[in-house]
Amino acid sequence: MTIILTPVLELEPYTFKNPDREYPLSYSTEINEQFWRDCLIDSGITDLEPYQPGSWFVPLANIHNLIYLKTIINKKFEDNSRESIAEMDFSSLSGGCVFEYRDIIIFPNCCCDLGDIAEWEAATHCKNKEKETLWIGHPWLKYRSKEDLIEITQTAESGEPPQPEIFDIPRKELTIAVEQAKEEMTEFALKIIPIAREILPNNYNELIARLVWGNCNYQEKSDRH
Repeated sequence: MTIILTPVLELEPYTFKNPDREYPLSYSTEINEQFWRDCLIDSGITDLEPYQPGSWFVPLANIHNLIYLKTIINKKFEDNSRESIAEMDFSSLSGGCVFEYRDIIIFPNCCCDLGDIAEWEAATHCKNKEKETLWIGHPWLKYRSKEDLIEITQTAESGEPPQPEIFDIPRKELTIAVEQAKEEMTEFALKIIPIAREILPNNYNELIARLVWGNCNYQEKSDRH
């Protein structure tokens, strides 16, 4: 089985919910997912499917509705002034990449965002035999080079029992997965050009770069947009 890296947005329910909506008294996968869907509906988002039941993650490639995307991006800037947005002092959109290999699935963790694709790309170039950090939020991953393989070690939060899963992945397959993920992210970046133009007409490329890649190196791919 090849490695799959799927870029996803994390749509946290409390970001989208009506202030009067109460949290469930108990949680199960079904209750959690229904609450998530209800919160999105509060903001006019009615038909997105999570990556898996109970998840708050939605694949970038599955979000085609520009009204939904505008709502998601506007929610990010709800408490920001136009001046603060122009200063580009914010992280990219919440989410990251879901990693799949064989029977292993690793989701982005707390404080992860789309820009962390750079962490996965850095791992493909690793030559270090000592472990380095691969930031996917916390808890993060550790990795090191083993020639044509990369050893991945899962970590635990402070206070949790240290039961890391350690596994090897083919460097070449990770490289291909990263490039495919970047292609999806580039398509997404092109998709949100009209929204970015409304927010910052004179600096929309830089805005997209920050939202998608976490930096301002993005270049518009076509003068037609």
